[in-house]
Amino acid sequence: MLYRNRTKYTGVYQRELQDNLFNGKPNICFDFCFKHEDRLRWEKAGLLSEEYSAKMASKIRAERLRSIRHGTELPNQKNQVPLFQDVWGKYKEWAEQNKTRGAYNDISLYSNCLQKPLADKRLNEISAFDLERLKSSLLKKNMLLLLLNIAWY
Repeated sequence: MLYRNRTKYTGVYQRELQDNLFNGKPNICFDFCFKHEDRLRWEKAGLLSEEYSAKMASKIRAERLRSIRHGTELPNQKNQVPLFQDVWGKYKEWAEQNKTRGAYNDISLYSNCLQKPLADKRLNEISAFDLERLKSSLLKKNMLLLLLNIAWY
């Protein structure tokens, strides 16, 4: 079993790989951890044989934390789950060609109700709570009944 040992750098750990030798000794793998979306995430920085070090792992960890702080995507998140607006764009193209009235009702629904609260979210980030909040705000504006009537046509 492999155990991670702390290094002098915050959040950076190293472990010996008994199966992987480097210069006649077990190779060392450098890992780091950080919190993202209330979960502890572990990432492998690299191996000693690839010229990685604990200091380099610490710099990579700092980049990840900077990305989180400034709201940019992490490298392993890219191309995972699409944004709502991207899926909407593909649906809109399909709807304009295949639905009656050229998807006029769908476009209206998106631009008036869904775009602001959902457009910049990834599909896996949209929770049932988000949808309930949206439904509640539409009910307050008496728009939910209007939307249900549009959906039937």
